[in-house]
Amino acid sequence: MPPQLQNGLSFSAKVIQGTLDSLPPAVRAFVESSVGLCEPDRVHICDGSEGENQQLLGHMEAEGMIKRLRKLDNCWLALTDPGDVARIESKTVIITQEQRDTVPIPKTGLSQLGRWMSEEDFEKAFKARFPGCMKGRTMYVIPFSMGPLGSPLSKIGIELTDSPYVVTSMRIMTRMGTAVLEALGDGEFVKCLHSVGCPLPLKSVPLVYEALSWQHGVFVGAAMRSEATAAAEHRGKVIMHDPFAMRPFFGYNFGKYLAHWLSMAQRPAAKLPKIFHVNWFRKDKEGKFLWPGFGENSRVLEWMFNRIAGEAGAKLTPIGYVPEEGGLNLTGLGDINTKELFHISKEFWEKEAEDIQKYLEEQVNADLPHEVQREVLALKQRISQM
Repeated sequence: MPPQLQNGLSFSAKVIQGTLDSLPPAVRAFVESSVGLCEPDRVHICDGSEGENQQLLGHMEAEGMIKRLRKLDNCWLALTDPGDVARIESKTVIITQEQRDTVPIPKTGLSQLGRWMSEEDFEKAFKARFPGCMKGRTMYVIPFSMGPLGSPLSKIGIELTDSPYVVTSMRIMTRMGTAVLEALGDGEFVKCLHSVGCPLPLKSVPLVYEALSWQHGVFVGAAMRSEATAAAEHRGKVIMHDPFAMRPFFGYNFGKYLAHWLSMAQRPAAKLPKIFHVNWFRKDKEGKFLWPGFGENSRVLEWMFNRIAGEAGAKLTPIGYVPEEGGLNLTGLGDINTKELFHISKEFWEKEAEDIQKYLEEQVNADLPHEVQREVLALKQRISQM
């Protein structure tokens, strides 16, 4: 078991169902250390009840994760990638100190009788994948039994996951819930940790907004995120911090880079430009783009030019100025949901402001200009007043 699952870390998530005090000490320690590692926003201790099951099914239906098949009672359709419907042998490994404890050592190549991984390699793989992997989500604590409760042949496990689909599936395939914890007591159990592994999309960043000031604009640039490109070593669609969309290309200390841009405001008779942030890729609940993009982006540029010329109005929000109602030229575009396109969620931005502050403090540390620190605190204050 890697140290991350052994050593207790700080507990910061909100428990939305059940209580930590109801857990056996060893189970509680496992949950607390995993919360510190995976950083979920909430913790839900599963009781295995029908009410809980229906609540989770309703949540997944509302989020578009599953579809009700109405011709049959309690029948649901869940779709997944064809390559994700069964265990993959090459990615199923057993970790032991010695390879021969797991598989015979073949004369050449990889063993066809199993996959072994050293504890050191597993530690590296674990650290690369799990820190912060549940940010913005709920961690579900699933007590389960493989076999009838009380049978000497049964095995009890505790699975931690951020997938409600896994919770409902485990309820079908195992004995799951409060009764398992009661049967476990202070006994031994198998520790299971699972995450869907995909960062949450930036659901509440509007199509365009204008910075409140030059200093705020520099902060907006420092707080930018983007999807990792195919050229990067990051695999899959990873939304990551990407200050100024320049993260791989800074040639010197980023703190001094920020200070350089901030210093522009101190130049005599400086005519500082307005700074705008755009998000062309905002999606609705069905995963469809809210904005058509491509050549239609010129409509957003038109609003920017008009703002610079003092010819366009704007609505003040906690994160900056957005186009006022009717301020964006949408002629000929058909039905555009501007309400959702420019909606600013307090819950999202509270979390985003915390993430931005943590990233800048950890990565820039003592070199972070105090002007940027003030902008972080000001953003958090404005959001708190929404």
